[in-house]
Amino acid sequence: MRTRKVNAGNGTGKLEGSFEKSGCIVKSLEIIYQVKLSVDLEEIPLERVYPTEDFLENDKLALVFKKIAEEKYDVPITVVNSGRDYFVLDGHHRAFICKKLMHATIKANVLRFPEGRTYREISRHPLEDLRIKDISARAKF
Repeated sequence: MRTRKVNAGNGTGKLEGSFEKSGCIVKSLEIIYQVKLSVDLEEIPLERVYPTEDFLENDKLALVFKKIAEEKYDVPITVVNSGRDYFVLDGHHRAFICKKLMHATIKANVLRFPEGRTYREISRHPLEDLRIKDISARAKF
């Protein structure tokens, strides 16, 4: 499945916040890797999306699910492109829920490295394999 670029809108509201967060991620990666990244808002196939975290927080998962179901919350996730694959840098809970709801695609701010440069090596494991961690028992400080 090919990616499809989507209209980024007029720069207000939900998309603006996602671009701001993606912008911070881009700046950090550009400093770390000493490269200039490109960023495109695209509709990408969820079957090619892989997590970079090991678990999801149950409370946040419930909140994000509620926002998606009741408010049609659809803020783009942020991913880094590597060949045909996409690795989530921000939006693990959104991607997981969309996958569980059997969506074929998801909106994403796609970060791309210049030709010949790549993001760090990441093992691929499916979104569905993410553990859901109960954080309600955390110690209160």
